[in-house]
This record gives sequence, C-alpha cells and structure tokens, in this order.
Amino acid sequence: MTVINGRKVTLGDSPVDELSSGQFRRPSPERETIPDSPTLHPETVTVRDRILGWIDRSRDYWVPPNLLTQPPASLAELSDYAHWAGWTSRTDGPIRSAGVVWHRAISLPTTAVCRYVEWIAQRPGRALPVFAVWKLFILTGPGPAIADNVIRPALGAIAWVLL
Repeated sequence: MTVINGRKVTLGDSPVDELSSGQFRRPSPERETIPDSPTLHPETVTVRDRILGWIDRSRDYWVPPNLLTQPPASLAELSDYAHWAGWTSRTDGPIRSAGVVWHRAISLPTTAVCRYVEWIAQRPGRALPVFAVWKLFILTGPGPAIADNVIRPALGAIAWVLL
C-alpha cells in the first residue's frame, strides 16, 4: 500500500499488505476510484495495444518463478487457482471443468510426489534411509518381480509420454 497525495493506493495485483512481523493481513476496503468526469473519453484500443497487453499477460504465465525468492504455491493455493482464478473468464463451463479435472488428475498428484521427493532430497539423513529401504525392497521378496513388471513399465510409459 502506498500513499500518494494523502490517499492510500493499492499497487500491483497483491491483495495483502506485509506487516513488519512478517505476517500478512488484508488491506482496508478503501480503494481509490476514478472520479466521474465528463472529460473522460473512452480510449480507442488498437490491435497493437491488444497484442502488447496479451504479451504482458502471457509473460506471467510462461516465465517460471524465481526459485531463490518466491516460495512455491501450496496445494490449497493450486486448488483455488484451478477453481477460481482468472485463467478463464467463467467459473463454470467446459474449459473450467477441464482445468479442474487436469488439476485433480495430473497437477495435484505430480506436485505432491515432487514435494515429497524434494523433502527427502533436502537432507542426507532422510535420503540415505529411503535409498536403503528402496534398495532392500528391490533386492528381496516380491521386490524384483514388482520392479520388473510394474515399476519399469510404468516409468517407461511415463518417459514415452513426456519425452
């Protein structure tokens, strides 16, 4: 929140203010509004303006977040994005439904598995026991059969689809 000429103005798309304690709170409902004036004329939007606007909006979609400064979205935030975000103009309909199905079938399981793999890989004290249990499972009991008949074909199918 910035104060300009004695008025509070919200800058950017952020709906929250950062407090000194590191907590976040919602801003007050005060918003700067455009005064009604007969001098305001509708602007003519050119094709160039539309293309530049589309490029600016798509940049946020295609540019990945900075891994050093931006934390990843939580699973709840990803779910909210799939259900309510402005990536489509309607909150219902076939496009939104397809996005929600994609989230539930692909995005959510993939993100959850990758977050656990990330958590395990962050510390050798976690990674080494997991590796030892995995190796023990693969070498004993039903492990070799499961590795040959389930895991290897599944990984091959995933690699075929993704690569």
